Amino acid sequence: MFVVSRHRNIGIAAHIDAGKTTTTERMLFLAGLIHRTGEVHDGNTVTDYLDVEKRRGITVTAAATNLEWTREHVLHSITLIDTPGHVDFTLEVERSMRVLDGAIAVFDASQGVEPQSETVWRQAERHGVPRIAFVNKMDKVGADFAATLEDMRLKLGARVVALQLPWFEDNVFVGLFDVLEQTALRFSHGQTNIPVAYQKAVQEARAQLEAVAAEFDETILEQFANEQSISSATLRRALRLATIAGTLTPVLCGASKANIGVEALLDAVIDYLPSPLESKAVQGWLEDETILEISPDANKPLVAFVFKLLTDPYVGKLAFVRVYQGTLETGATIRNGDTTERIGKLVKLHAKAQHMVQSLEAGEIGAILASKSVTTGDTLVAQTATALRLEAIRIPERVMALTIEPKSRADQAQFSSALQKLLSEDPSLELLADTETGEQRLSGMGELHLEVTIERLLAEHNVEVRVGQPSIAYRETISRPAELEIKHIKQQGGNGQYAKVTIRASPLERGTGIILEDISTGGALPKAYSQAFQKGLTQALNIGLHGYPVTDLRISILDGATHKEDSSEMAFQTAGTQAIRQLLEHTGSHKLEPIMQVDVTTPPDFTGTVIGDLNARRGTIRNLENKGSSSLIRALVPLAELFGYANALRSRTQGRAAFSMVLNGYERT
Repeated sequence: MFVVSRHRNIGIAAHIDAGKTTTTERMLFLAGLIHRTGEVHDGNTVTDYLDVEKRRGITVTAAATNLEWTREHVLHSITLIDTPGHVDFTLEVERSMRVLDGAIAVFDASQGVEPQSETVWRQAERHGVPRIAFVNKMDKVGADFAATLEDMRLKLGARVVALQLPWFEDNVFVGLFDVLEQTALRFSHGQTNIPVAYQKAVQEARAQLEAVAAEFDETILEQFANEQSISSATLRRALRLATIAGTLTPVLCGASKANIGVEALLDAVIDYLPSPLESKAVQGWLEDETILEISPDANKPLVAFVFKLLTDPYVGKLAFVRVYQGTLETGATIRNGDTTERIGKLVKLHAKAQHMVQSLEAGEIGAILASKSVTTGDTLVAQTATALRLEAIRIPERVMALTIEPKSRADQAQFSSALQKLLSEDPSLELLADTETGEQRLSGMGELHLEVTIERLLAEHNVEVRVGQPSIAYRETISRPAELEIKHIKQQGGNGQYAKVTIRASPLERGTGIILEDISTGGALPKAYSQAFQKGLTQALNIGLHGYPVTDLRISILDGATHKEDSSEMAFQTAGTQAIRQLLEHTGSHKLEPIMQVDVTTPPDFTGTVIGDLNARRGTIRNLENKGSSSLIRALVPLAELFGYANALRSRTQGRAAFSMVLNGYERT
């Protein structure tokens, strides 16, 4: 029986190779869902189930699973989402954070806060998702728990408190100290006394916990001020409230591959992360923009959100849903915008496996067998309820593209069908046709993203394709403000076409995106015509004057005129598509190129070589710091200069350096 107060919806997120999937695998083993643990390098883990994930040893798509965990004799249920660590698949993290109540941030103890660690942390912050941290790989050479905590404070701005301390003997990781309980766990012997040499450090850590908890609980503050004993249960309650409020991050440590510290991590999920009842408030918008508060009450009208699609070759199209309010039941008819859907099948997920259920209650995550009309970001409501929409999923900027076509003309239909399935599953992919050449260009988050998509076409859909060399997904924007009158007037017997709109366009700061607004007065333009005009603008903004998407632009509708017989929504939509070309021709168009933040970790001997190479690639060095036995170089480099950089870096550093990159923004070429 589902008890919402005893449920946790959590995700595991981190930089690539920090140990997310391994940690997930150990959790499933401890919960009794699997009888032997898989290994990422062997390609046999539960959540990395796609062929491409097994071959490459990386997580490509977020996978959900369900487990149960008993804490202090009370059974709890957990829905766990393992997310990718590579920046090219950051949308998987984004849409997971959109529906989670809590998250575990995993860090490599020898690397501290890495670039994608920062990205996923900011994603969690933006969605108000409370976090606990797990410093993994404490058995690795160069592991430094204290340095990782300090890195979190400096780079993430996190208020961190250690719930555990690592126990080392002769530089070997041998155990953990539980700061709350003031106990020790030695891996070869079980629970034991804290050695004299460590007692002071553990006591000081406990005092620090008490001091922090006193800030959030008046009772603890009084006990702390009077030097009274504070129970672990009292401390845990205060720390839980601070964690859920987002003001505190409890930190644990261990080594997942050796199954060290994972049991305590599961306990911490129950102790410190919120149930759906305690999670952030969710708001919905009616068609008239009235805001409604969504309550995690199974007895209220249904509100559910589609956050991911998956095409199963045997089952069909599955839509991953989070039920925020009410109950989603098999056989029920629900509303999806202007359409209705009948729920034919409901499942709970265990990676690629599915278990049929009769209902999903408020607070649960599952999947429905969906029709073609269901897309990522849809809001599902009760059939009798008013149409409602929840917050949309933020799609990251696509930075790279390539031309793509089937190897054989006979495969065109299968190629189109397979590609559309992948596009529906992954909204960070985009397919556009070049109006001049007829070529199809597939855009994505980077080289790896596009490579994986091509591999999936063959592995999952048996479609071979020809692709061109990857190219940069440039952007363009206007060079100066302008005010224009846009006219679309045609008369060809009978009703003609008439649309007239006056607009003002202004360039915006880099990274702002597009702002469309209607500030006309006196009913100059009916709402339906204004919306049609803006729809035309949106379509044309995807392919600007030089074939690149237009960005960083505000377009304001100032005035408009209609004709009693000849005006129509189609006429105004056509005027909108014409407006962008006229605007860019009038103002002039600047081409913008993506600038990447590149982080290179290298042995100090190669620091000068790496910096020289980055400078030669039009890079700007932003920071240089020592991290243990390595140097970390952070630079801003145009993406156009980074093709083949992985091979170049390996050859210049004898294969001893590694790098990662993430989009920093766009600048004029």
